[in-house]
Amino acid sequence: MSPEDSIPERDGPRDECGVFGIHAPGSEVARLAYFALFALQHRGQESAGIATCESRHIMTLRDLGLVSQVFDETKLRALGGDMALGHVRYSTTGSSAWENAQPIYRSDHRELALAHNGNLINAVELHDELRENGVQLRSTSDSELIAALISTHEADTVEDAVADMQVFAELHATHWPEVTVVSTLRQISDGPDAPGD
Repeated sequence: MSPEDSIPERDGPRDECGVFGIHAPGSEVARLAYFALFALQHRGQESAGIATCESRHIMTLRDLGLVSQVFDETKLRALGGDMALGHVRYSTTGSSAWENAQPIYRSDHRELALAHNGNLINAVELHDELRENGVQLRSTSDSELIAALISTHEADTVEDAVADMQVFAELHATHWPEVTVVSTLRQISDGPDAPGD
């Protein structure tokens, strides 16, 4: 069996996940993220989600379906703050289940939301390592592994954990992960550039 034979056929348009982040004090960031995700809908039709940060607390709303099916006016109004992270999913790893919708929210040593586009070639090994270290995982998505690595990192801040190249060296990504993080420190951070970029 060739690698192409192991990839199931999919109906409908597919691409890779769409990721969006914004910091805009005084603006309705959830609404801006909604329109950005609507424009990115061609990148993923499986699920949609938005995380916002207000008063150093993250609120995440995600569900299976298209952007227009997941969000309505009431839900957008509930997502207050001056920072937002959005994601539309095209699954390459993990099943089509609610638990795999993004942004991924974790609050191990620190609160964070993460949206990811890419694939990890050592996801099984990372999963086993995290579980051996007592880290609880709720999904079958490799994106949660990245969130768990950052959320459980010994650094004092999310930014320091993200800046630690060791975290990303552990990922050994097939496609260097394009990661966006919303932290309680009211900052949007992304992962380091791939080597050679």
